[in-house]
Amino acid sequence: MQYRLWVNLALINLRLIVLGAAALLGACAAPPAADDLPGRGPLISVVDEAGGPVPDAELWVVDRRTLRADAAVLASRITGDWVETSLQLAAEVQRTDGRGRARLQDSPAPGVFLAARSGALFGSVEVRAIGREGLVLSLRPRTSYRARVLDSEGRPAQGVPLTLAVPGEPRLDRLPATAVTGADGTAVLYEPPAEALVGLRRIPVGTERVALARVASKEPIAVLVDPVGTGVVSLPSSADMTLRLTHSGFPADHWGGVLQLFPARNGSRSDVTLAVPVVGSEATLRYVERGVDLRAVVVVGEDERLLGSFAQLMDGVGAEETSPVREVSLDRGVFIEGRLVDGKGKPRAGASVQAMVEGEPSTTWSLATGPEGRFRWLVAAPSGAGGWSAVRIGGRRDGVTVPLPAFTPGERVALGDVRLPR
Repeated sequence: MQYRLWVNLALINLRLIVLGAAALLGACAAPPAADDLPGRGPLISVVDEAGGPVPDAELWVVDRRTLRADAAVLASRITGDWVETSLQLAAEVQRTDGRGRARLQDSPAPGVFLAARSGALFGSVEVRAIGREGLVLSLRPRTSYRARVLDSEGRPAQGVPLTLAVPGEPRLDRLPATAVTGADGTAVLYEPPAEALVGLRRIPVGTERVALARVASKEPIAVLVDPVGTGVVSLPSSADMTLRLTHSGFPADHWGGVLQLFPARNGSRSDVTLAVPVVGSEATLRYVERGVDLRAVVVVGEDERLLGSFAQLMDGVGAEETSPVREVSLDRGVFIEGRLVDGKGKPRAGASVQAMVEGEPSTTWSLATGPEGRFRWLVAAPSGAGGWSAVRIGGRRDGVTVPLPAFTPGERVALGDVRLPR
């Protein structure tokens, strides 16, 4: 299922961030005192390879205790970039002063991950603890590549995400490094740090790279790049498409979540495009190629909760359409609601349990309960959903099977209290 793929990808990034980061730690001597800086935590001095201060560097802290799986899903699928993902998950972000110093707000938890960047410079470290005396974080340069994207009429294409890849056959090996083109159609991509490459199928060598446009197109759009010049590539005839989530029982701007749009011929999942946030029930996808049948996969959100995954085929952009709008009708799904309790009837607040429709493993979802143990699950209900008779909640061994009353798509089904044995 698309959601589970996204979770797996996100958790891979997560493990690399909080467990496998290579320590790029500078001299062990404590940084100079900085009583003039705000904050009550340790002092961090950010330096370059020569030991000189790096002013105005972006410094951030990731706390493994506060990481949420759903936030990791959104960050990794939206950014496509290892460094940017860790920044999106940061518990604290600071800027160094003119002497390359920043004081953290408070003393971080044990096992904290720190990272900093300034242009092509990047460094990270995971340490068991940071004392009041602080530490020195050393940044190293990363190879940079420039790529310029033009639209079908030769104008600069702004807002195109480009991902670095290693050229090869039969497929390009994408790297966790992505940048978005600016007003002049140009993006600067940085080689991912070594710790971001841990676990990749093939560790790339050399500096031969491709910049791959992450847009919904019939064929891959890529250009060779190198550290010297600027690669230039043109997009096919395209348009920006707006997708709108609708449901007759809710306000027009009710829904959130994350959405991916890609060519329908790729099947039910694709790594061609990145995901985009859904805000106020809408998401706009840039530079969708005309004449390509499409598939949208949505992880639907409500009140900062992810409710379920939804997929829909849709017509491509017509030759004369300028700003097409398509709707994803959530009325085809059914809301399953209930309250999770333990063996003594006590609400299981903040729990995460697996759920699926009996006999339909493709519906598997991780239910997250609220303060009173309540959950809400949006399940795609195809035409054959009338045959659904029960849901399994809590896993195959320790879960329970709960009968489903008869329903039609678009309705809500109340399960009441669902008692798990443990």
